[in-house]
Amino acid sequence: MIRSLLDIFKFEGWLPECRMSFCKGITQSGSNADTLLTDAYIKGITGISGEEAFKAIRKDAEVEHRGL
Repeated sequence: MIRSLLDIFKFEGWLPECRMSFCKGITQSGSNADTLLTDAYIKGITGISGEEAFKAIRKDAEVEHRGL
């Protein structure tokens, strides 16, 4: 799950906000992915890039996304 979130960030430039069948657009404000990545880092889950996760979380926090 964590690697999937980072792959979405890698290929789309943003963490997912909310994904549903046939709709990957804006359906909520904010990203639940931030807390999942932070939790994984704190728990020491291996096999993910902490640097990449921080980059994604920081972008969510600091860069305006799609006019929101």
